[in-house]
Amino acid sequence: MTLQQQKFRGLNFLKIKTDNLNLTKPTSFQKSDFIDIFQLIVDTYGTPQYKEFNPAVPAIVSFPFLFGVMFGDIMHGAILTCVGIYLCFSKREKGTLGAAGAPVRYLFLMMGFFAFYCGIIYNDFSSLPIMLSKSCWSEPADLDTEAKIKAYNEANPGVTTQNFKLEPDCVYPFGLDYTWMRTEQEIVYLNNFKMKTSVLYGVMQMLFGTTLRMSNQIYNRDWVSLVFEGITQFVMLVALFGFMDYMIIGKWTTDWVAKKAEGEQPPGVIMCMITMFLNGGNYDHPKDGDKWSDLVPNQTFLMQNCVIIAFVCVPLMLCVKPIWGSMGHKKVVEDNYVELNAPM
Repeated sequence: MTLQQQKFRGLNFLKIKTDNLNLTKPTSFQKSDFIDIFQLIVDTYGTPQYKEFNPAVPAIVSFPFLFGVMFGDIMHGAILTCVGIYLCFSKREKGTLGAAGAPVRYLFLMMGFFAFYCGIIYNDFSSLPIMLSKSCWSEPADLDTEAKIKAYNEANPGVTTQNFKLEPDCVYPFGLDYTWMRTEQEIVYLNNFKMKTSVLYGVMQMLFGTTLRMSNQIYNRDWVSLVFEGITQFVMLVALFGFMDYMIIGKWTTDWVAKKAEGEQPPGVIMCMITMFLNGGNYDHPKDGDKWSDLVPNQTFLMQNCVIIAFVCVPLMLCVKPIWGSMGHKKVVEDNYVELNAPM
């Protein structure tokens, strides 16, 4: 860097040649009516740097889809879809509803579609189930009419799955079986299903975002950030939340009827995560009743190693890059800046 000191009318001026400085270049994206609203949502959180991957592209699908997972309802999704269709085809004259809603018309259309789709998966039409197909649960002969069911419910509060018979090798063709909406476990079952599904999608979203960040760091040849931010964050996410997803899938795919016959019962995933940190993955089994079962093979061993990995990743993420950045900043100052009164 060349430095020239000039004096003019008693004032000191500093002229700096900035050819070698690592300046941040402005970012510009080609937009369209379709992607503009998604780019605006991304820019709310941060603008990608020059030549970095634009996360607004995957957000075109991920944002409406995650909205649908949260807002899954057939009726509300259909209403939102109709609003989106109306905004897409209405005249956009000044002062009209079409003009006011034009920027978000494609967003509403896609959010409504995914909300409708997830509503079918949840079998939820404004909190009412739809009989899309024959249920895999058959009612007992003495509960084959609404009057008999009402009389049974009055005598025995709540209709449980014990009052129904599961057809062998039966799989409901699409979404949830409507019989679950008639059981006293409805809220517990649906909340567990929706919560765990949301956790799976959320972790995948975080891992995808971390992967994009690593790709940008590789492109910019920022190896310190890649090793001590990108890779370290990815490993920590897998060790904690990835392992939690592994336990969720393991719990879903285990035959707990057979485990019950062996004197074992399923623990809660949240309880397993708490045990993972406080007790090294070792259960405090109940004194009476069935003991807790492992959700995945070698669960205690995996938990202990995941905790060690997480604790190692924390100081690597928090300490290494700030120290490296401080050393680099001092070098830049020493190489490129001098005092105004220093000899040229």
